[in-house]
Amino acid sequence: MKRLISLFLCILMLSTCVVSFNAYYNPNDTVYERVLSNTDGNIKLIYNRETKVAKLEGTGVLPAGMDLSNWDDKYEDHWSEFKCYRYGYNPHLKTYPTDDISDADYEKLNLYEITQNGTTLIIGEGITELEPFSCMFLGSISSVVLPDSLKKIGRFAFIKSKNLTTIYGKNVEQIDGGAFYDCPKLKSVSFPNAVDLSNNICHPYLNIDEHDDWPRNLPDTFNVGAFNYCNELTTVNIPKAEKIGARTFYGCLNLKTINSNNTLSNVTEIGASAFYNCQSLKKISLPKVQSLYSSKTMLKTAAYEGTFYNCESLESVNIPKVTKIGANTFFNCKKLKKINSNNNLSKVTELGSGAFANCSSLEKISLPKVEKLLMAKWTEDNVREGDSPPNIYDYYNDYDYYIDYYGDKYYGTFQGCSSLKSISIPQVKVVGARAFYGCSSLKSISIPNATSIGSSAFYGCKNLTDAYLPNVKSLDSVRWTSFKKKNKYFKGNFENCKKLSNLTTGTLNSVGTYAFKNCSSLTKVKLGSKLKSIGTSAFNNCSSLKAITITKNVEKIGKSVFYKDKSLAKIKVNSAKIISVGKNAFGKINPNAEFTVPKKQIKKYKKLFNTKSIFSV
Repeated sequence: MKRLISLFLCILMLSTCVVSFNAYYNPNDTVYERVLSNTDGNIKLIYNRETKVAKLEGTGVLPAGMDLSNWDDKYEDHWSEFKCYRYGYNPHLKTYPTDDISDADYEKLNLYEITQNGTTLIIGEGITELEPFSCMFLGSISSVVLPDSLKKIGRFAFIKSKNLTTIYGKNVEQIDGGAFYDCPKLKSVSFPNAVDLSNNICHPYLNIDEHDDWPRNLPDTFNVGAFNYCNELTTVNIPKAEKIGARTFYGCLNLKTINSNNTLSNVTEIGASAFYNCQSLKKISLPKVQSLYSSKTMLKTAAYEGTFYNCESLESVNIPKVTKIGANTFFNCKKLKKINSNNNLSKVTELGSGAFANCSSLEKISLPKVEKLLMAKWTEDNVREGDSPPNIYDYYNDYDYYIDYYGDKYYGTFQGCSSLKSISIPQVKVVGARAFYGCSSLKSISIPNATSIGSSAFYGCKNLTDAYLPNVKSLDSVRWTSFKKKNKYFKGNFENCKKLSNLTTGTLNSVGTYAFKNCSSLTKVKLGSKLKSIGTSAFNNCSSLKAITITKNVEKIGKSVFYKDKSLAKIKVNSAKIISVGKNAFGKINPNAEFTVPKKQIKKYKKLFNTKSIFSV
């Protein structure tokens, strides 16, 4: 596969460069120039070896740097002859040897010229568009001057220009996907008239139809943002921008300032993971945006990358018109405290799974129109690790990109919001798994319309005292798989809610494993008539629970269900259908506990319950 990639890159460069000029120059010339033949003679390259300045003069469009239309299998037999590592990459700024120039002189001319030794590239007035890959791999060039005539920068135009530090385009209106992909020293960009940064859908090849027989798992398209992996980018000026595409600032670890006040006042559309992993961004305002999208990564994982996923420094967000918040939108925004003026998302009707997971500084939130709190689950395999960008062809090849299977990851809507104290969700009907998992500061919760509570929904809410869930009848239980270790485990719905004393539910017809384990302040629970089984350790160590009624249709009581319930003194058993009682189901309860059971079952239940407690009818 690596051999195929080497061939592929060589051909990409050679297929265009072979005809990209019509004159050769002596390596001793101070200034030399050539006309680029693939521009119909209207664009000329001039290079001054003393000033190290290269200039492209002419009018119209600077053509694409890649074209596979002449690609042929015949190259495969001669791939080692091309030596593209020596001849360089950039099709417009490189030359090729001729019969009258020795290899040694050619290497002096080529290897150290322009992209190896030049410092400045001037794109002259009259050039209106840079087509895809047209100025890629600029090497040593740190300064690019764009003309006022330039309106559009195409896909991957400056890809991997490793020394480019700043860029200014006065009249550029459109910047396409990958335009500045992996420019590791780029710190500041300004495009005061840019409107559209949304054309981020790319193909593995410029003309994918010609190469659909390659032995790879190719997606038809994938998204690459204009500034993907510009890790040093700190300042962006795009005051007129209206559309920002998926992954536009993906992986811009040092991005701090957008426009003068971090307000994108004209943006109406923003793509999935636009600010993914922008770890230095502290605030942002999107006053006209209505939807914050999420999407799966383009690889084999099921993970969703939210708009502000892993923006660890983000403290304040203004999104007054947003109605839809996608999965993992604010995942791991550890410092997020302020959303809109009062943390009221009054227009939001759709909230994606894991939307606020790990927002550990968020103290309050109101979502008056949301009806579902969902959980994000994905399998952590085939995911690239680290913050460094892959080579662009890694996006559509299957080597050097994947890691081993590490197991499943799960994130409830507010999981890990350890500072959350107040939440208003009056219309919520579905509380998904792990919704409030680890919300250790939450003291009370009211969800009047919810009918079911997902597995581990309130696990670890150690300060929760009051839960008003009048219509809840189902407490689901799911066996989780631990990340990396792959161990199986349970976490109960209210497990470790040690202060929970005032619980209002409907009559519970489903009580899963560990549901109320270690709820040491819980005094009473209503079990429903449709309940058939009580999960393992469901009320384990509920040391304040004094009485319980086992309803008429219960058939199974799991092991350790009431274990260590030292205050449990009255157990009324209305069911005559019980066929199994797990080990230690009533172990270490009040030594004077009394069981009231159906008359016909007293002998059977004394043996089945395996306890020395008093039995009566």
